[in-house]
Amino acid sequence: AENLGSLGSKGKRKLQTRFPSDDGWGEYGGYMEAKRKKLHEQYVAMGSNETSIFNGVSIYIDGYTDPREDELKRLMRAHGGNYEYAFYPSKVTHVIATALANAKAKHMKNVEVVHPKWILDSIEAGRKLPTAPYQILRKTPNNQKQLSCMKQEEGGGDPKDLANLLMKDEITDMKQPSSKVSSESHFVAEFYNHSRLHHLSTWSSQLQDFVTETSRNKIPSLKKLSSSLSLRGQYQNAYVHIDMDCFFVSVSRLGRPDLIGQPIAVTHAKGSKDDASTMSYSDIASCSYEARGAGIRNGMLLGKAMKLCPNLVTVPYNFEKYLEVSKMFYTCLLEYTHQVEVVSCDEAFIDLSDLVQSFEEASEVMRQIRKRIEETSGCCASCGIGPSFVVARMATRAAKPNGQRTVHGQEVEDFMASQSLSKLPGVGYATSEKLNERGLLTCADLRTVSLADLQEWLGVKTAQTLHDYCLGKDNRSLKISKDRKSISVEMNYGMRFSGILEAESMISALCCELEKRALEAKKLGSTITLKLKMREENAPINPSKYLGHGLCINVARSATLPKPTNESDTISNVCHKLLHQLKLVPQDIRGIGIHVSKLKSSDQLLSGPMSKFLVRTNPFQDQEKDTKEMTEQFPIAPAPSSLSKSSSSLLPVPPEDDSALSHSFFEGLLVPPSSELDQSVLNSLPTTMKDRIIALSSAAGSSSSENSTPIHKISRPATTGDGTCQFTFTELKEYFCNWLNSSPTGPLEEDLSAFSNYMCEIAHENLEFTFATMKMMRRKLQVLVNPVWRESFNLLLEQVNKEIFKQTKGNFDIHKL
Repeated sequence: AENLGSLGSKGKRKLQTRFPSDDGWGEYGGYMEAKRKKLHEQYVAMGSNETSIFNGVSIYIDGYTDPREDELKRLMRAHGGNYEYAFYPSKVTHVIATALANAKAKHMKNVEVVHPKWILDSIEAGRKLPTAPYQILRKTPNNQKQLSCMKQEEGGGDPKDLANLLMKDEITDMKQPSSKVSSESHFVAEFYNHSRLHHLSTWSSQLQDFVTETSRNKIPSLKKLSSSLSLRGQYQNAYVHIDMDCFFVSVSRLGRPDLIGQPIAVTHAKGSKDDASTMSYSDIASCSYEARGAGIRNGMLLGKAMKLCPNLVTVPYNFEKYLEVSKMFYTCLLEYTHQVEVVSCDEAFIDLSDLVQSFEEASEVMRQIRKRIEETSGCCASCGIGPSFVVARMATRAAKPNGQRTVHGQEVEDFMASQSLSKLPGVGYATSEKLNERGLLTCADLRTVSLADLQEWLGVKTAQTLHDYCLGKDNRSLKISKDRKSISVEMNYGMRFSGILEAESMISALCCELEKRALEAKKLGSTITLKLKMREENAPINPSKYLGHGLCINVARSATLPKPTNESDTISNVCHKLLHQLKLVPQDIRGIGIHVSKLKSSDQLLSGPMSKFLVRTNPFQDQEKDTKEMTEQFPIAPAPSSLSKSSSSLLPVPPEDDSALSHSFFEGLLVPPSSELDQSVLNSLPTTMKDRIIALSSAAGSSSSENSTPIHKISRPATTGDGTCQFTFTELKEYFCNWLNSSPTGPLEEDLSAFSNYMCEIAHENLEFTFATMKMMRRKLQVLVNPVWRESFNLLLEQVNKEIFKQTKGNFDIHKL
C-alpha cells in the first residue's frame, strides 16, 4: 500500500491488473471502480423518478454552487438524471458550475459547462431547456475554424465565419462573407455596419452638418421680433423640446398597415413562440405603446419581452430609412426657424423666445410644425414648451403620445413637484438608488432636503444641478453648432484573444476606423486614450450572452503627442505601447476603446496662437506682411532650412520649372557660408536655384565676421517690466511643441542658447512661471527617446538653476518637475 501511494493513477491501475488480489479489491475491478458503484447505488437509493426531464443527462458538479451539491443531486434523481461523483469525460454530459478555473476548463472543453440555474429553470418549465443561455463554456467541434481575432479561450465555441460573429439570435440580416474575409478590419467594418449605437452616434454629427447646410439655403417663415414685442424682451424664455413618438417603430410601420395597432418591438432577433426566442438575449431598441401596455420597455431583453407578450411582433432595423425620415424631421423645423439644436435623430430643442410674443403663440406655432412633420414623414411627434430646457423636456414626457404640453412660468413649481427624480435628465441608476434609499422619489421630496446635505450625498456639481432641476431652473442655452471634443471607436462585443499579438492586431484595425472618422470630421488630435474592459477576477469566462463582455472592470491610460495627428499608424503605435505598459492578461480583454481628444481642425492647424511665433514656414507663399507683423510680436526664426550638411534632408522641394522661381522664394531663406554647404545636394538643384544659393552663401560668408548673430537664433519673446511674459503659458507650451517637431534630431546650439537666455531672464523676475514652464518641458521630453533633447534640457535646467541660486540660494529639484 505504501508503494502504491507513491505511484500515479496509471501506475496503480497497472499494478492492480498484474496483482488483482494484493489489495483485496480485484474481484470488484479495483478499489476506484468499487467506490464508484457504491456511490451510484447510494444515489439510486435517494428516491424514485418523479419526471423524466433530464433523461440521458449525466452531471458532474464542480466547486461551490447555489443550490448546494446535495440539493442538485436530489433534483437530478427526482427528474430522471444521473450524477457522477468524479469527472469521467466518457460518461459526463454536463458539468454544473458557477465559475471554472482555467486549468480545469482545458480538460472540460468538450462538454457543456452550465450554470446551476439551468436545472432549476428546466424543472420550473417542466422540460429540458436549451443550455445556450446558461453556458459557462461552449463545446468546440474539432473541425470548426476560428478567426484569429475571435478565439475563445478555454474551449469557448466560435462561429464558422464572420457572419456568425455577432449573436446568432441578434443579427439575422448580415450577409455571409467569403471565408477569405476573416481579418480584423473586415470584422470591425461589418460590426459597425450593423451596430445601432454606431449609427446613432454618427447620425448626430451628420445631422448637425445637414442642419447647417440646409439653413444656408432655406429662409425661415418666423421672423425675429423687436425686443419690445418678443418674449425675451419681456424677460421670459420659450424653449421647445420636440421628440418623435416611438421613432424606430413609427418608421417601420410606414407602408405596413398590418402593423398598426400591433405590439411591435424593433430588434435584431426574429421573435417567435419557441424556446430559443423566449431565451433570447437580444435587446429591444424601441417598442410601440401597445407593447408598453404589456409591460415591455426599451432596452428589455427579447426573451423576457416574449414571456410578457407572446404575440409580440418583431421587426428588423432599417437604418437608411431612419436617416431619411430624420432629415425630413429637421427640414420641417428649419422651414419655421433656424434656432434649432440637434439632440439626436428624432429629438431637438428650439428657441422661440425672439420669435413669438406669448406662450399661446408658441403653442400655435408648434401645432403647425407637428402637423407639418406628420404630413411630410408620416410619423407623429410630441413636444413640450417651457421657460427652461428641463421644464420643456419634462413637458414632452407628459404630452406623449402625439400631443403637446405648455408650462407657463407661474406653473413651473407645481408642475415640477410631481415629477419623478429618476426621469430627470442625467439621473441614472446609481444616483436614483442613492435617492431612493433616503425616501426621495419626486422633486417635491428633494425640495425638503438642504443643498448642503445633497452635496454631501451626491457631490457638489451633481447636487447643484439636481437642486436647480427640481425648481425648474436650467441655465443651458441653445447650441446651434457644437464643437467636437473627441473622436472615438469602441467595441465591447466579440473580443476574444489568445495572445498579445491578436490584441494589437485588433487595436490596429480599430485605429483604421478611427482614422476614417477623423478624416471625415477633418480633425486631428494630440491626446490618445486606450480604454479596456477586463473580465472580473471571479466572472465566468463566457457570459450568458454569446461573446458578450460580461462582468468587467474598466482600465484606461492616455498619452499626449507633441503634434496632433489622425494617422492610424501613429495612433496604433501609441496604443500598442500603452497596452504593454498596462501589463494585462490579453485573454481577459473583453472590450477595446480608443479616444482621440484635444482636437484641432486639419484645415486650420496653424491658425491658433502659434501664428504669433511662426515666421514664414512655406517659402512658396508671399507672406511678407504676415511675417513682419509676427516678427514684431515674437521674432522667432523658422525651423532649420539651410543647406548645411546636418540638415540637408529638410530642404523644401522646389518647383520643377526654373522659371517659376521668383525672388520671393529666397527671401528669408537662411543660407550658411559656402564652406558649410553640402555639395552633393547643391549639384542636384536646378541651375537657377543653384546660382542664387551660391550668391546668398557668398554674402553670408562675407557678413559672418561682421555679425556674430547665430543663423538659427531664436529671439526671445518680449517681456513686460515686471518680468511677465507677453504670451500665456499655453502659447509658450504650444511653441515648445512646435520646436520639438521642427527639430526632431535635437535643438541647434544657437537656439538652445537663445532660449536659455530668455528663461534666465524670466526666472529673474517670475519664478512661478519659470517652474511651470520647466515642468511642462520635462514632461514633454519624457515621452521622447531622443537623448540629445534630454541632454539639452539638462543644460537648460543647469543655466536656469544658476540664475535662481543667485536670487534664492536654492534651485529647482529635477525630481519635482
